[in-house]
Amino acid sequence: MSDARSNWSSKIGFILAATGSAVGLGAIWKFPYMAGANGGSAFILPFIAMVLFFGVILIMAEMIIGRAGRGSVVTSFKRIAGKAWIPLGFIGVLTAFVIMTYYSTVGGWCLTYLFEAIRGNAASSDLALLEKTFKLTVSSPVSAIVYQTGFLAITAGVLIFGVNKGIERISKILMPLLFVLMVVLIIRGLTLPGAMEGLKFLFSPRWDQVTANSLLNAMGFTFFSLSVGMGIMITYGSYIHHSEDIPSSAIWVAVLAFISSILAGLMVIPPVIAFGLNPSAGPGLTFITMPAVFSHIPLGNVFAV
Repeated sequence: MSDARSNWSSKIGFILAATGSAVGLGAIWKFPYMAGANGGSAFILPFIAMVLFFGVILIMAEMIIGRAGRGSVVTSFKRIAGKAWIPLGFIGVLTAFVIMTYYSTVGGWCLTYLFEAIRGNAASSDLALLEKTFKLTVSSPVSAIVYQTGFLAITAGVLIFGVNKGIERISKILMPLLFVLMVVLIIRGLTLPGAMEGLKFLFSPRWDQVTANSLLNAMGFTFFSLSVGMGIMITYGSYIHHSEDIPSSAIWVAVLAFISSILAGLMVIPPVIAFGLNPSAGPGLTFITMPAVFSHIPLGNVFAV
């Protein structure tokens, strides 16, 4: 088998790129309202257990398949297991495509807010106005399609430069920047009056809300937040050098993804409680809460950008 496929130029580059795939919307957009709706730490504790006990194993398995197959999920399955497994590979591709349709939709929302931030309109303490703005953002078909197309174009622009000069290079910049910005926003959010109640809400277990459905949500979020089960890590793993230590890389990806989720909860839930919002309000929670936090910090519009 020819092994002319390029490799990640560094271990840290691969870990940050894989973490970027794993974190994304799963941590910042979905985790806060999932935790809020499913019992706080009564949701977080099963999530931690699932990440550690089978999330890491699934990441390792997909990385190993990718490194052995040296190709996409379809190619790797074909080379390792034969043509009979090709349909399963295509199911992974289809799953990733379906996920991309709504990832790019939410990415379009982010672009909308980016341009509003550039215009100085992304920081406000008027919660009613923020809720109205979000509803208008998601209900305008022309605007949604335009910004979604813009988001896809940016994504394609990164991919054109390939693994090393595209994905890896931008991950080395954006992932550390993401963590820095989250920490800044967490510090400010925790100093808001009433924010400590948010910490209690996030970390105090409400065992009465633990149901079969909440555990199923924790399991689903584990797959969602780690980007496993759809072939993404197989494709990323196909660029891993044969001498790479896969177990340590998988553990780093899982741990960073988990830390990102907790940081997102700390970033969103305390301000939500402080502002009197519903912590289980759904996907719009982050888009309503963060502009309110920006309005309470110096250079809020700069942080909004």
